[in-house]
Amino acid sequence: MSKYSFNNKFSIVTPTYNAGKYLDQTIRSIVSQQGDFEIEHIIVDNASTDNTLEIAKSYRAQLDEPDRAGQTGCVSLTIVSAKDHSMYEAINRGFALATGQIYAWINADDIYLPGAFQQVASVFAAMPEVKWLKGTTSYIDEAGDPVSPGVCYLYAQNLIKRGLYGREGYFIQQDSVFWREDLWKASGGVDESFRLAGDYDLWMRFAEREPLYTLDYPTSSFRRVSGQLSEDLLAYRQEQQRITRNCRFKDLLLRWFFSSLEPRLPDWMKFLLFRALCPLTPLYLVEVVSGTIRLRKSFKYMD
Repeated sequence: MSKYSFNNKFSIVTPTYNAGKYLDQTIRSIVSQQGDFEIEHIIVDNASTDNTLEIAKSYRAQLDEPDRAGQTGCVSLTIVSAKDHSMYEAINRGFALATGQIYAWINADDIYLPGAFQQVASVFAAMPEVKWLKGTTSYIDEAGDPVSPGVCYLYAQNLIKRGLYGREGYFIQQDSVFWREDLWKASGGVDESFRLAGDYDLWMRFAEREPLYTLDYPTSSFRRVSGQLSEDLLAYRQEQQRITRNCRFKDLLLRWFFSSLEPRLPDWMKFLLFRALCPLTPLYLVEVVSGTIRLRKSFKYMD
């Protein structure tokens, strides 16, 4: 029994394979989160041959030390090491061990930003109607230096279901998405037949059940590393083609808007065109201002 009392518990899964170069920073970004919550970090390793396991075990030993200075909550680290067939098999395996109420996964070269978990925990505690939530993702280079700041994107539930985001529209960046345990279980986890587009498929299935809320707060940084899987955009697109939806005329117009017009138009014209195509579609934005959580239905498509 923990000596702490918590309102929320995070279960964070990290799939790893020879991830020693950046894993230290990823783990540190998790265990350093401060707030009234518990964290279990589950690392699922594909039998790495570098120092991945040594780094993970070193952190686990530190976390097992009693009365750690400066620690305001309970943090545990579980390590699973066995051969797997895909990253998504590892992720499902990790969440099968999860005991928290708030789920997320982060890859071993990305990081969470200070204060992220406190903001996310506050929203989930105050707003039971929120089943999944996305903060903003910024970008860093291999050295960890900033490349570009995050953008507060807003997402329409019906367009996620139709598969427009991540295809013609902007992505739902996985590293800044958090969701409730019951949504994960109801949706059946990640489809392990995918190699790259498992998150894209998962978001579509989440959206079959619940809208995505956007949290206007910087929650994570995606590290741009040469040779990473996300660079293989052609293979990603090919996997997306496996997920078929009957194409509607409005879908064609929206795809044209996102792919051809949106990158070139001024903000006011983007707003008018998007709302002409989706006049009544709700977009949900959550703001935390001086500790007060505010929900507003935004008429923009990007804040």
